[in-house]
Amino acid sequence: MSWEETVVSGMQVLSGLAMGLTQIKGIFDVINNEDMTYFEKFLSISMSLSFVIPSLVKTGGTALGLIKNLNTASAVLNAT
Repeated sequence: MSWEETVVSGMQVLSGLAMGLTQIKGIFDVINNEDMTYFEKFLSISMSLSFVIPSLVKTGGTALGLIKNLNTASAVLNAT
């Protein structure tokens, strides 16, 4: 993986984490919203979770790949 691809992967990880945290904050906002019925809260939370869970799983996979590549690059640099 080239340096540019590593930077892009890193930015994808940061973006995915930011989006996931924003969705989780939205879930807490829905829970604390007294104007919504329980059914509306359930629909909103389930829809948010349907976006959050796959996003965080994909971000986790990208992060693991990035860490693996950075470890490989570090080993190569240390060997020279």
